[in-house]
Amino acid sequence: MTAAEIVYTVDTGEKLVNETFGPNNIRRRTSGTERAHPVEIRDGRPARKEFSLDENGFVLVDHKSAVKDFFDPRQLESVYYPEVERLVKELSGAKRVVVFDHTLRSGDEAEREAKLVREPVLSAHNDYTEWSGPQRVREVMGDEARSALSAFVEEHPKDPRAPDAQLRLVELDSAQATGATPGRLAQQHLTSSRRRAQPGGHVHGRSVPVACARDSRPSRHADPHR
Repeated sequence: MTAAEIVYTVDTGEKLVNETFGPNNIRRRTSGTERAHPVEIRDGRPARKEFSLDENGFVLVDHKSAVKDFFDPRQLESVYYPEVERLVKELSGAKRVVVFDHTLRSGDEAEREAKLVREPVLSAHNDYTEWSGPQRVREVMGDEARSALSAFVEEHPKDPRAPDAQLRLVELDSAQATGATPGRLAQQHLTSSRRRAQPGGHVHGRSVPVACARDSRPSRHADPHR
């Protein structure tokens, strides 16, 4: 077990906005007040058999990709997308998987500028809310969205070059919406929403710098912060 500080958002009543802009949307402006909060982090890999999509919201798996260069968009779409589709099918039992998006990030500023990719997000958050998850499915799937909304997952590969910027997961039962502040996510041609985590309560997590899939189980309720 390791003691560390994770950056959380303080609920001051301010409307939260995360805006990306500039070349390839690599520039970012945010609002809100953040504060580092001490937490205990445990390595989840030895306990990987304990995790399930239904109970924890994620699973940990080993996957050796054939991709040689993750900054090559052609390799991502021709090699990695099919790999992820097969992996999610195997893990979830889905009959069909649609990969609709990816984000490239780097902890090296020079590399970010050269390749026009984004920086790591170094604060506790989730990527979708009860509204924005289903809404993204509707935008991508169109008339097929109703049947597609039964499951929604994310896949995160490990970057061995950036040990300080690895993905950290919080188990589903400790990350309820009552401990998160809704915010607006603004990108070129896209407006969405996500939640930033607040400190307090019994926040616990396991450090898991390996690939995972997260099932967000979208609800039918509209986002009041749309």
